[in-house]
Amino acid sequence: LTVQQGWAWSGGGGGIYAGQSLALSNVTVISNAAVGEYYLDFTSGGGGVYVDGDLNLTATTFMTNIAWMGGGAIVLGDVNAISSTIAYNMAYLAAGIFASDTTRIDNSIFQANQAILGGGLFVGGLWIDESEFGKHLVSVISGTQFIANGGLIFGTADALNNQGGGLVALRPVLVTNSAFLSNTAMIGAAGFAVNVFTMTGSLVADNIAQVGAGWLGQLGDALSH
Repeated sequence: LTVQQGWAWSGGGGGIYAGQSLALSNVTVISNAAVGEYYLDFTSGGGGVYVDGDLNLTATTFMTNIAWMGGGAIVLGDVNAISSTIAYNMAYLAAGIFASDTTRIDNSIFQANQAILGGGLFVGGLWIDESEFGKHLVSVISGTQFIANGGLIFGTADALNNQGGGLVALRPVLVTNSAFLSNTAMIGAAGFAVNVFTMTGSLVADNIAQVGAGWLGQLGDALSH
């Protein structure tokens, strides 16, 4: 199945709008657009797909989609992706995928996605309620490549905010056996972590930034080993 050249003038989901959880297997979502009036409006994001729920991807491709937020997809829930490719998407915020809650990404590729903040993947994470003693659910990224993702710069203000070429993590993230290669940003080319970030058995190389060519942590502990 191929979903292509859809256009949403208002509201989200240029290719697909899902008011509940969505599962895609062996689907190509290509050259769709969502063009809302305000770039931080969740309801008008998701050039390829807008999901008000969880998104499950298997062997699926998002390519050359565009939106103010979530060029490939905006997901107001969890994202689980296996053997999928997110490439050449564009947005102001989160060119590849914007995930508001936890993510589980396995054996996938984020390549050449372009945004001011979070070129490849933007992980919002999820706070567990107070009954869980304030702990966090941890997003897991395994066996995944982030290659040549980067930041669009329209002016001086954008340049100062251009962070996280490969990945922006606002909540705890564990990365294992993955690679961050040739990503670019003004700050944190490979990625930008605001909370606990743990990396094991992974490669970070040839990323370019003015500050933090590899990983940059702020407001929390960015732990890499």
